[in-house]
Parts: sequence; C-alpha cells; structure tokens
Amino acid sequence: MKYIHFSFLILTLLMVLPTHGYRILCIFPYNGKSHYQVTGALCKALAQHGHKIDIISHFPSNTPIANYTDIVNLQGTRKAIVNNLTLDFAKQIDAALTFHVAITFGGDLCTLMGHEEMQKFIKNPPNDPAYDLVITEYFGSSCYFGFGRFLNVPVIGIVTGLEYAFMNEVIGNPMSSSFFPGLFVEYPVLVNFWQRLHNTIENFIQPRIFNYYSSPQTDAMRKYLRQDMPDVREIEKDLALVFVNSHYSFHGIRPVTPSFIEIGGLHVEMDRSQLTSELQEWMDAADDGVIYFSLGSMVNIETMSNSSLMGLYESFRKITPIKVLMKIAN
Repeated sequence: MKYIHFSFLILTLLMVLPTHGYRILCIFPYNGKSHYQVTGALCKALAQHGHKIDIISHFPSNTPIANYTDIVNLQGTRKAIVNNLTLDFAKQIDAALTFHVAITFGGDLCTLMGHEEMQKFIKNPPNDPAYDLVITEYFGSSCYFGFGRFLNVPVIGIVTGLEYAFMNEVIGNPMSSSFFPGLFVEYPVLVNFWQRLHNTIENFIQPRIFNYYSSPQTDAMRKYLRQDMPDVREIEKDLALVFVNSHYSFHGIRPVTPSFIEIGGLHVEMDRSQLTSELQEWMDAADDGVIYFSLGSMVNIETMSNSSLMGLYESFRKITPIKVLMKIAN
C-alpha cells in the first residue's frame, strides 16, 4: 500500500494542476553539470506544471523561472569539475568506482550540509506552506535522504544513469544477474556462464563496499540535521520512488518493482537554440554525415597522451569522407 500511495502522489504531481500545486524541495549537492542536466530538468518541468520548487544546487538559474526559486547556491563550494578532470584521474575513479561514489561523491558532499547558507535553511525551514516532498539525487550521498525525516515528507531519489547494485538492494529491485549486465561488467550482453558469474559476484560485492564506506554519513546527518537521526541504512528505506535515467529500449527488458521508474530522455528538450552560421554551413556541407565525439562534460580531452590522440585522429581519418565534430575544452 505504501508504494501505491506514493505512486499516486507522483502521478498527481506530474499533472497540470496549477491551482493545486505542491511545494517541493529539490536538493542536488553534486556539482556535475551532466548530472544536473537530468535532475534540474525534472524540477523545472514540475515548476512549469504549477508546483512551487525550492532548489539547492551548484547551478542557479541565469534567468527567472516561474514557481522556481534558488534558495541555496552551492556554486564555488566544491572544486570545479566541468572540463577539469584529467584522463588519469578518470581512470583512478574507474578503478575504484564504488569507493569514490561512497566517499568523493558521497560522504564528502554530506559536509555541505554544514555550509553557512545550508545551516540557515536547516535551522529555519519555510512552513507557510510547508514542504510536501523532497527530491534529491541518488548517487553517493544518501545522507540527503535525511531531509525527508527532518521535514516529515516523502523522498524521491533520481539516478542520472543506470542504477548501481546497492540501489537495487535498497528498493528491493531484482538484480537479474543471470541476464542483465550491471554497471561493473563490460559485457553489453551476458553470453556465457563466466560472464554471468562475474556479474553476480559484482552485484553482491559492490553494495557491501558502498555500505562500508558510506556508513559515516550517519554521523553527518546527526551533526548537521538532527541528533536523533537513525542510521543511514534505515534512512535509505524511506525512499518512496526512484527515478532512473534508463530505458528498456536501450538497456534491455527486465523485471522492476513499482518504485523503480524509468525516465530515460527526460533531459532532452526541444528548444529554439541555433547553430552558429559557420557550424551550420560546415554541417550542411557534410554530404556523407557527421559524427559527434565527446568525452562528456568533465574529462578534459587535452589531457590524453599524444599517442592516444593520434590514435583517435587516425581512426577518424579511416572513416573519411564522414566529418567528425570533436568537443574540446578550449
């Protein structure tokens, strides 16, 4: 009945009912721009549908948005990562991904609750009207789920990519290890026993690693929110729904629980932005097509070794006359 109730709540939230809008607190402590493209899109869409959105993030809006207020600006509180990560550092993260999710993108972000502006908000949250819901990113900082207990409202987590195994355990979602490859294996399809075994082992081990390194987040909640906050593992159980930036057409079909909602493509918006005249002419002249190559918003491609860059260029040369548009920082 719990999940049915909250499913009904979110369906109501997404309806166009401007005279019955809810007050929603959106908290996004991670300063990854690509992540915010997804999380921010959800809250802006809710504002457009008549709900009052108060948002805490590193990316305040440059232009006023109706029903949308940046109440705490975290910009500058963390080292910039947009076009600022080296390829070597990305490799270090990849080699111990769950550790970094739990610490670098988890426990370290919990300390932002002690930021002066955050503490002002925590010590005097608005109550006229009070909040109806908290939406926060489900990445590594489960401590922010504590705002649900603190404000006595439901919590929705939003995952900006394919979910991690520890998230499936929290919401009771089937791992489907025998046929659905998780994040920690490189196989797009599991075709033999050894790949299935590898997938199963990773799905078992990684949640234990995350739980071990993220357990100090309990202390952060008790320090910055309220001293009687329960253990972070208990707080995770408060999640009413989890929105996941995936879709069966891309990741494959599998069983999921009612609390697991796929929202793949939510951040793709139709707007009226225009290409520069130079780029438009260049693309119009591409009779054989264009390939866009990017390492995302964080990794600086210039940090690749010369041999790697030359290897890329040689690969691009082989597909001539197809044109290649490469994203670089400068």
